[in-house]
Amino acid sequence: MLVFGTACAHGVKKNHETASIEISDQDLHTLNIDVDGLSGLTLASPDLAWAVAEIQRKIVKLAVSDKEIKPITTINIIGVADGLDTESVVALTPNTFILGTEQSGEHTSDALLFAQLANNELRVTSKVDVPYSLWDITMDDNHGIEGLCTAGNHLFAAIEYAKEESTADTRIAPLLMAGIDGSNMRPLWLSLTTKRGTLSDIACTIDAQGNPVVYAIERHFGVGRILRFTVPPEATQKTIVPDIIFDLSRGFSSSPNFEGIMIRDRSLFLLSDNHFVTWQGPTMWFRFPLLEQ
Repeated sequence: MLVFGTACAHGVKKNHETASIEISDQDLHTLNIDVDGLSGLTLASPDLAWAVAEIQRKIVKLAVSDKEIKPITTINIIGVADGLDTESVVALTPNTFILGTEQSGEHTSDALLFAQLANNELRVTSKVDVPYSLWDITMDDNHGIEGLCTAGNHLFAAIEYAKEESTADTRIAPLLMAGIDGSNMRPLWLSLTTKRGTLSDIACTIDAQGNPVVYAIERHFGVGRILRFTVPPEATQKTIVPDIIFDLSRGFSSSPNFEGIMIRDRSLFLLSDNHFVTWQGPTMWFRFPLLEQ
């Protein structure tokens, strides 16, 4: 039985693991596609999802059921500027998307790309820059907007960055809360739970009180955790402390490099990035059941 805790404001340590579930390598499944390096996953409708490729300027259409995901087709992305990688994706409607980007070299902002699906292509129509001065940081080489999700009228963006908090032995990561159109940007911090991990994707839902609930992947090589936290309406730049829902390294002999997550009904679906430095084998997916007490 899985029991959820409640995320809280900084100052109360609640990084305990709350899931009681057994997993093994048999729970990992191959996604047979001709695209490498998927780095973002989003649910567009109850039976349809999309995964974005980091470098190849492609987005993969996926059929979703209670038990599995299967590829349908691959569509080209048009209008991404040279030098940008597409690291994350969220569907606003079945035909409207936001892509999160990163770039090489140290940089002071990354772009949210708004894109429309039509005529069998996904075309970028506009962009909004996210300035890292919101957190008083400069972004590292090949790091950026690693995860996107929406909850109600809020857009959330997970930033692949970590710093040591000055007043505690804690690493924290930037988290953006904004309007769906990228307006009214509010910088937040999320407490990380490992010594090496960073955020690689996020998925959102809403609790009974109408507050955004975010599931996140914290990962690095040899590190993989599913986190959960609630964002209160009065959220400020104070650090949010998540619950650890599950330690993925506990069940897999070699945990994949998960860079995509989405929520569908009472399940999380995770998707791996199979191309970092070199090809690492097929893309893998994993379904994690969310069973509340």
